Amino acid sequence: MVNQKERVGCILPTTANSWLNPAWKRRKRITVPREKLEGALKDFTLLVDLEHEAELAQHARADGRDILFTAGDGVTPLSHERVVHQRLLRDQAVWTLWSDPRAVRHVDRHDRTYVAYYTTNQGWWISAFDHETRQWMHHQLRSHEQSAGGRWWDDHNNPAITVRKDGRIVVIYGEHSTEHSWTRISTEPEDISSWQAEIPFTQEQAIARRENHPLKRYARRAWAKLTGTQCPDPYQPSYSYVNLYTLPDGTLWRQYRPLRTWSGLSRNPTFVISHDGGETWSDPVRFIDEEKRSPYLVTAQQGNKIHFFFSDAHPDEWSHTSIYHAYYDHAAGTYHRSDGGLIGDAGCLPFTPAQATKVYDGTTAAGEAWVYDIAVDTQGRLAGLFNVYAGEAKGERSYQTHDYWYAYWNGSQWENHRMATEADPCCTGQRRYSGGFILDTTDVSVAYLSLVQPEQAEHAMFRQPTRHIWKYITPDNGKRWERERITRDEQGKAHSRPIVPLNRHPELPLFWLYGHYVNYLDYHTGLAAYDHGQRLDSRHHVKIPVIDPERDLELYVYYDNPGVTADSAHSKEEVWSPACLYSYRGSLTQNTLGQLPPRLVGAGFTLELVAVWASSRKGEGEAAILASDPTSNTQLWIGKNHAEQLEVRFTTPSRQQAITFADLGFKARDWQQAQAPLERAVIQLSFQPDGAVKARMNGRQSHTVGELQALKNTWPTDLGLLRTAPEPAEAEGMPFQGWVEVVRLYEGELGDTWLTMSERVEREGADLIACHDEARYSPDLGARQAS
Repeated sequence: MVNQKERVGCILPTTANSWLNPAWKRRKRITVPREKLEGALKDFTLLVDLEHEAELAQHARADGRDILFTAGDGVTPLSHERVVHQRLLRDQAVWTLWSDPRAVRHVDRHDRTYVAYYTTNQGWWISAFDHETRQWMHHQLRSHEQSAGGRWWDDHNNPAITVRKDGRIVVIYGEHSTEHSWTRISTEPEDISSWQAEIPFTQEQAIARRENHPLKRYARRAWAKLTGTQCPDPYQPSYSYVNLYTLPDGTLWRQYRPLRTWSGLSRNPTFVISHDGGETWSDPVRFIDEEKRSPYLVTAQQGNKIHFFFSDAHPDEWSHTSIYHAYYDHAAGTYHRSDGGLIGDAGCLPFTPAQATKVYDGTTAAGEAWVYDIAVDTQGRLAGLFNVYAGEAKGERSYQTHDYWYAYWNGSQWENHRMATEADPCCTGQRRYSGGFILDTTDVSVAYLSLVQPEQAEHAMFRQPTRHIWKYITPDNGKRWERERITRDEQGKAHSRPIVPLNRHPELPLFWLYGHYVNYLDYHTGLAAYDHGQRLDSRHHVKIPVIDPERDLELYVYYDNPGVTADSAHSKEEVWSPACLYSYRGSLTQNTLGQLPPRLVGAGFTLELVAVWASSRKGEGEAAILASDPTSNTQLWIGKNHAEQLEVRFTTPSRQQAITFADLGFKARDWQQAQAPLERAVIQLSFQPDGAVKARMNGRQSHTVGELQALKNTWPTDLGLLRTAPEPAEAEGMPFQGWVEVVRLYEGELGDTWLTMSERVEREGADLIACHDEARYSPDLGARQAS
């Protein structure tokens, strides 16, 4: 970004240099003062940040196609590439599929979008984006210290949000399948900065006290002995999932799934209501009954109606799971099938799946199913999403093929249409989990899917498929679909579990998880926000053919060309120096990069990493920033050791070597600290042909020069796939807490001038350049100074 407090260099009037093309209406002049340049360089990549340039933000295209750079003469094009940097609201954030709403937009005195989530290292959080001031606000609802000994590493812990009629925000959260569940109510309307004290939810505990009364326990034991049956275990209260809504009369409706014991399983969906805004709750009511199985439920509100879209079991419990729909009419106090047919009033509860409307029949050969989403849009249209596990039709295990299905209610029946098929499960630790898909809450003809990109990734170094978020649009209720990709390869490799806020704002329609996910107990993800207008970064890499340290470096940025097309836009190829074999920028957490290029055989190379530490583990502990896949026989490991020092390790089947750069240290940090300050480390490692390794960090050269003799005889393929912030072995504890922004690989050993300038670009960024006043094109005067 351009530093608004201290702009480097003097601002001179824009000269009447030749204008590149009249189609571009505006330009700005950029200067890097000579004192900021380290020396003479060729083909250097300069990072230019235009974040705070208001005129450019107002007049440039949102997709950035009309932004291009020229040399100081105003007409010689410079190759450039716009950075795509993932926007993360919180690192180590996660959520599950069956608790909602996770995000809500509420419009009253303010226009704000609220999103709640669980973080493995910092507890439960809520964030709010004000669409008028365009500012984010964050608040920690409960820390880990308050849940010591609880089930704190579990994605099922995520909260649900509703906004009461008086504007106060209610959030409910808890620990998966434990008796711990709490309610928080904001002190002021539409304000997340202060909250009332937590209110423990104890309805199931009250049932347990009744069921486990000594007289009842004695009677059960006597009956079991008399009949020769097993005496049931004591009732153990617990909670999973939250669905939470504010009904038109102010009543709060909360659904959850209880759990007794594993020998006396009861997972039937249950609801409670509150007439005082969440301060107290009614007795629990089991409203769907499926004996010895676990119905899974997603919900949607439509005024006084609450829609239920549910499976009659977990697909691992039964290979013929079906999908059903019913709804509750709060005004009448009755339950109905999809067509309005009456199931009954409160006296009919719990009703069975057979009494509801069957949407999909899992007893067919197509495969068992599982629910993912249901929504009613602003036009009153109702649709749902579900997965079908169709591998058996191909002679595989059912979960090896995931079919994504769209169900549309046409007023008289459900129309089911397959949207997409995926043969690569998202989660190796839970084969039933897909990447996730979600409906647009304002328009059910739009859905967002997390799917593996089947084609080769854009960068040659990648060897693995990339999971992206895709936007699907149907013009005919699901019969046909058009799609466009939302995320990009530069943003990393793992984008999953998208959600759309209720009543979403056009500029903030989507959130998703970003990072490595194995199962609900094994993940390293962050929370990403998607802004249609600003999903691309304000930063650009510009290739400078020659840097002369005796002169200020000047260039121009052109913009404001609404008619530019992909074909007419300036080429962005060959941005990097010929010596740069690979460049990647984004928020990389638990992502596989690929293998080193074969060109490195027998040659030296320089590796540049930019790591951002959001926090680290409590006390001392090692953490890898970049490492080989653990299945490789030969391992390269770069990270911090237990003494918080930079360390490089190289392991072969017969030998293990390590180089510790004791004079290049990281700050000792507390990984549980809620507001741990960011630490940015620019690490440059030079691997020379004779095995010597030199290191620099944040511009400081280490006095240590180590040797990795075994590296001389190693082929790049021997190192296997390289991963950023890889998951550690269990004995090592916590992984790297943060993200890797930059990975660059250069052929040969770069000189000190190049490395120093590169480090300065990465660390100083905004303070390195000065962006001068705007100039506009005039047919009569050519370039003229804007008034």
